[in-house]
Amino acid sequence: MQPQKQVKPSSMNVQSRIQTVYESLRPSEKKVADFLLKHADKVIYLSVSECADRCNVSEATIIRFARLLGLSGYQELKIEMARNLLTPTSDLYEEITPNDSLPEAVTKALRADSQAAADTLSIMDFGRLERAIQGISNAKQILLNGVGTSNLAVQYLGYKLLRLGIPVLSYQDPHLQLISTALLDQNSLVISISHSGATKEVINLIRAAKEKGATTISITNYERSPLAKYSDIMLLTSSKETPFGSGAASSLIAQLVVIDALFVGLALYRRETSFSFLEKTGETVKSQKI
Repeated sequence: MQPQKQVKPSSMNVQSRIQTVYESLRPSEKKVADFLLKHADKVIYLSVSECADRCNVSEATIIRFARLLGLSGYQELKIEMARNLLTPTSDLYEEITPNDSLPEAVTKALRADSQAAADTLSIMDFGRLERAIQGISNAKQILLNGVGTSNLAVQYLGYKLLRLGIPVLSYQDPHLQLISTALLDQNSLVISISHSGATKEVINLIRAAKEKGATTISITNYERSPLAKYSDIMLLTSSKETPFGSGAASSLIAQLVVIDALFVGLALYRRETSFSFLEKTGETVKSQKI
């Protein structure tokens, strides 16, 4: 893949970015996060010292928090928050309640699905994505793992890689997933998918993979989750789950967005062979139609 100029979406969804790191923030950082989420309309008019006073933290904490989000500092944070205010998204994540009518509930669910895709794109790190594409292309053996709803994303990823002529190992049973790590070495690559980044079975496997020297890629919603400790490359999603919607389609859709980004990137990276494999695999499927 030719070195490319870093491409970023026109603006960052600050609220989505905060959600990816919130659970692992220090107490002082959570004060900043809470204030930004609740008072975005006020923050854009505050100086860094005024914001620090409102959050009851130091100015250094405010600046450090902005950099944690991938921004240069407080001024860029205010600019991005102002942009977000022009296109608010909080109402698109309304929680479904038992009292909702069918049209209300369906509208809320599908808006959340659509927003998860847009928010995931808004925080996509194309540098990490390119490293993941190169790692997948160069690996001698690839193992995929995930459980629950994330296993559906694993199956989709396995299908997309197979279409490009990239064979993978993938097992739905967590025990078989773990046993398969015995086959890994430094030429292997593992892709783990977990919305929370804290699923026990996923953590156990990626830890075992690291011990074998394999390269590890994770797709998760939380950058500072336990999964991060064992990930060489982390690809972030952005979706919100509520008690009603735990395991909802929005988290799966966000994962599929990342997988499609990998698929497109791999097709371009391996352009000499990928389009040939796409044609061959497509013809194989067509032969099964009546």
